[in-house]
Amino acid sequence: PVWWQYRHLSDQDWDHLSYIADFTRDIDFANVAFAPLDIENEQSDIFVLAATDQGFGWLRRINQADTTQTIFNVPGLKKGKYWLQWFDTWSGKYMQKVKIKVKKGVLEIAAPPLVGQQKDIAFKVKRK
Repeated sequence: PVWWQYRHLSDQDWDHLSYIADFTRDIDFANVAFAPLDIENEQSDIFVLAATDQGFGWLRRINQADTTQTIFNVPGLKKGKYWLQWFDTWSGKYMQKVKIKVKKGVLEIAAPPLVGQQKDIAFKVKRK
């Protein structure tokens, strides 16, 4: 996730790269057919890659520093119960893990409260 010729990385840059490594460690990029989803939310940038029974993504608010209670829908998942786990991109730590249901092929997600004014947050969803 960094330009391959980037020559000047600070200690903070290295920390963030290790956070990305921790977040992606259990994502099976080689064997799961993840595809980008078109997520609409006027106040946020939301990027999601998903398969039929799992996915992951990233959220940031455009005109606010806080992502708390941003609500968005993830379409195309199989009906059923899922685990949703949040990841603090600034500390590199996993946050709460909650049970959530896909109804009529759509998973409705509301971002959790964050400590401080964090501009972005990542998440994973996986069918139970």
